[in-house]
Amino acid sequence: VIHAYTAASENFNDWENKLDGGFDNGKAEEKDYQRTKTYKDLKEEKTEALWLALERIIPDIRERAKQKGSIVEVGTPLTH
Repeated sequence: VIHAYTAASENFNDWENKLDGGFDNGKAEEKDYQRTKTYKDLKEEKTEALWLALERIIPDIRERAKQKGSIVEVGTPLTH
């Protein structure tokens, strides 16, 4: 089991302003906002940086993460 995350010092507003509608009401069951392409691109950029850091310690981590039974979940400050 690996639980990896980046520093919690990122500004929430940097993520929130990338939503269509401009804000997250905090209600997961309501679909009144959408993640924009800019949001998805930023998430991918941050995800790649984390994978690269993990690969320094576990070079084949991406392949291991693709094995049967593996679960990979990526969250952002909006997720938490």
